[in-house]
Amino acid sequence: MAHVGFLKALEEQHIPIDYIVGTSMGAIVASYYAAGYSTAEMDSLSRTDEFQEVSEGNWPKDLRFFYLEQSAQPSMVNLKYSGGDNWSNALPTNLIDPSYMDWNHMRTLGQANAAANYNFDSLFVPFRSVAADVSSQKEYIFRNGNLNEAIRASATYPFFIPPIRVDGRLLYDGGIYNNFPIDVLYNEFLPDIILGCDVSDGAPEPKENDLVSQLEALIVTEKKVALPCKEIIVVKPNVSNVSTFDFEQVDLSIDAGYAAAMNQMEEIQSAIERRVSSQEIQAKRMEFRSRLPQFEIGNIEVIGLGKRDGRVSQDLMGKKNSTISIDGLKENYFRILKEGEVKSIYPTLKYNAKRQNFDMKLKMTREKDLFVSFGGNYASRAISAGYIGLRYHNFGKIPILLDANSYFGRFYGSVMVRAQGRLKIKNLPIQTALTFTQNRWDFYKSVSAFFEDVKPSFILLNERTAEATLSMPVGTYGKLSLDALYAYQYDKYYQSRNFLSVDTADMTELDAGMARLVYERNTLNKPQYASAGTRFKLACKFSQGVEYTIPGTTSLNRDTISNDRQWYSLRATYDNYFIHEKRFTFGAHIEGVYTNTPKFQNYTATLINCPTLNAFPELATYFLPQLRAPKFLAVGVSPIVHIGKSLDFRMDLYGFRPFQNVVQKPNGDVGFFETKRTFTLGSAALVFHSPIGPISLSANYYEQKENPWSILLNVGLIISNKSGRE
Repeated sequence: MAHVGFLKALEEQHIPIDYIVGTSMGAIVASYYAAGYSTAEMDSLSRTDEFQEVSEGNWPKDLRFFYLEQSAQPSMVNLKYSGGDNWSNALPTNLIDPSYMDWNHMRTLGQANAAANYNFDSLFVPFRSVAADVSSQKEYIFRNGNLNEAIRASATYPFFIPPIRVDGRLLYDGGIYNNFPIDVLYNEFLPDIILGCDVSDGAPEPKENDLVSQLEALIVTEKKVALPCKEIIVVKPNVSNVSTFDFEQVDLSIDAGYAAAMNQMEEIQSAIERRVSSQEIQAKRMEFRSRLPQFEIGNIEVIGLGKRDGRVSQDLMGKKNSTISIDGLKENYFRILKEGEVKSIYPTLKYNAKRQNFDMKLKMTREKDLFVSFGGNYASRAISAGYIGLRYHNFGKIPILLDANSYFGRFYGSVMVRAQGRLKIKNLPIQTALTFTQNRWDFYKSVSAFFEDVKPSFILLNERTAEATLSMPVGTYGKLSLDALYAYQYDKYYQSRNFLSVDTADMTELDAGMARLVYERNTLNKPQYASAGTRFKLACKFSQGVEYTIPGTTSLNRDTISNDRQWYSLRATYDNYFIHEKRFTFGAHIEGVYTNTPKFQNYTATLINCPTLNAFPELATYFLPQLRAPKFLAVGVSPIVHIGKSLDFRMDLYGFRPFQNVVQKPNGDVGFFETKRTFTLGSAALVFHSPIGPISLSANYYEQKENPWSILLNVGLIISNKSGRE
């Protein structure tokens, strides 16, 4: 981005810019200048949140489509297959999703391109872009066509951004063959003087532990040329402290480009006699902008989906014989990507002078059929679990997703199989799903560190759940879901932690039908250790079934019973990270539960069926009676210090107030008693957000736990499949 500061200095000093050429990021900056954007506008755009989203491959928050998101999974490696693929085709080819980048370049450059009639000599300033054709091992020069294609090809950094195909050629970053294209500028335009901004000379040397610097050293070539030009002045900004993809320091890059140009301004002014006033530049820019056509889409052509091309095109356009604005198209465009059938879309525009609107061509690449995921969480306590997931897409008239996964660990094990479909009812998108889940949680008498023995289980929870779900969107961030469940719970437990090997466990079965209604609005940036966004969740559940309990040797009540059980539950959760500074974030949390959970046969069975608080990841791995209650309110705060781009130090501090306690009477009966006691708990964690999931080292405190402090080192997400107990 030093090029923006370079151009800004030239304009301020009234140095004329008659032609402009660029490679890679230089091509992007040059194209925006050629399209009529002022240096002040480019400076302002590059400092916006939208620019940051584009550069990192993220989508803006208003394109989240929360109702289409799959449940979070602890996957670390994801492979994709289609029929006939070998292993090399399954490997990922890029680290950055270019979808929003491609859309944004099309939207911001499309009108200028049309005003120039797709001839780069007719832009505000004549322009050339340089890409690399690796098949012929030659540079490829864009002189006409689509501006967004020209810069996208030129800035396609291998392994980070996927290449695009233009005129049958697969094109990559122009820096592979010509990182500083002064020869292209001379051969295309024959200028008297060339002014260049060269950032490659200031790039850091390759480092053993820096893959980007190594790739840059391997692939980027500065072409050595001898030109018969009157004079060449090259400005070399000092950007040695800014890496190739470090767009958080865009202000430093722009300032470096400006400072370097100003340091050589006397030399530049001496070499160039002609001056152009700010008024002249502005008048020329306004005249060019006056030719920009209205941004309306009159026709959309979809290529790449076979028989579904026409239907997708119709869905995007809406009513026949109508036009749609570029902003009106945006939501449906990205919804198609989010739905999963389409892997990528590359948009191009062509102005139709007869209709006075644009024809849009969308080159769509179908997503692969089969996803295979591997991962899990790996911890310093015996709560580690491996994970494998399979996902198969059947892209028919009604798209069907078949999904299966398995967790396997000492503490948690699970198998889940699901079939999910999408349909529209009067333009309202509806998702349906049928799910079977088998879960197991094994709470030990004590939970070990690496070098300690794990003592036997004192509570073992098992469940099998069949679930039918109907869900629909509520705005972009919200989802309303209705679940009908059949659940069979089979739990074994001891009534005391002081049990012997000869003791037998109590057993409680619950055979129940359940109905659950959930509304959730979610803009959190991460499924665990979030630091931005909000979440509000309101859940209502009705349960009716039969309890069957067989007492063990540690039970005070020796009677085998079978009783009907019926109860309802209400739960509300609100999280909000509302203070955001560069190095500090502050969040607040509140969670409330109200149920009329009945008394089960004994104290432990009642506790098992009471709601519990899940304030931070490790808490879900403990069975803590003091944090289980039929009615409670919990309030928490999360101060977060951002040590680096991906490294946080955070504290999650909570107060838990049960309004009723579950107690065991001397004769073994169960009672609910009012309480005014508030329990405290909290976690202090150092969290690194890595590509394979969070890596955390946490110190955790639980009041009234036998050993209130714990230390946990964990890699990955500590999560589980959906449960009927929720």
